[in-house]
Amino acid sequence: FVMLDSSFFTKERRETTGEEQWLKQEKETEKWLKLVLKSSKAEWNIAVMHHPPYGVYEKEEVSEMMRGMWVPIMEKYGTDLVLCGHQHMYMRTCRINGIVYVMGNSGNRDSRLYKEIGRPFYIRKVYEEGSNYQIVRASRRELKISSYNEKGLIIDETSVGKKSWLHIFKFFGSN
Repeated sequence: FVMLDSSFFTKERRETTGEEQWLKQEKETEKWLKLVLKSSKAEWNIAVMHHPPYGVYEKEEVSEMMRGMWVPIMEKYGTDLVLCGHQHMYMRTCRINGIVYVMGNSGNRDSRLYKEIGRPFYIRKVYEEGSNYQIVRASRRELKISSYNEKGLIIDETSVGKKSWLHIFKFFGSN
């Protein structure tokens, strides 16, 4: 798991940090993220952050900045799943350059951003009727993501599999 502070990209953070210091911290964060993901030997790489790089409303400044700075690193170095929140509803994307994005909602507020018309092409499932939670089950070949509403009823299920045949060699004990 890689935990990222997406509030780093907020206007308030940039203003209070100062542009020069903010840019220095951003470069250090990118360097750290590359190092962590590039050296990861984990079967699955999962990033967790508050703001969604791809959400139901894709024009947020924070999302755009993450897509420009962190997402290319996550794509290049094999992130499989991104868990996020912020927009007060459930949303799951298709696989975008190897990554599935799942946005949960633990709050009681409703999304003020989502409109059915004009929803981004990458959205595969939306649930906007309250709080929800996700359970992720991992095996060597698959991440199974089950999403539930506050009553414990399933609102979405999907799985993420590995694209390579490498798991077959691992299964049979080859190097």
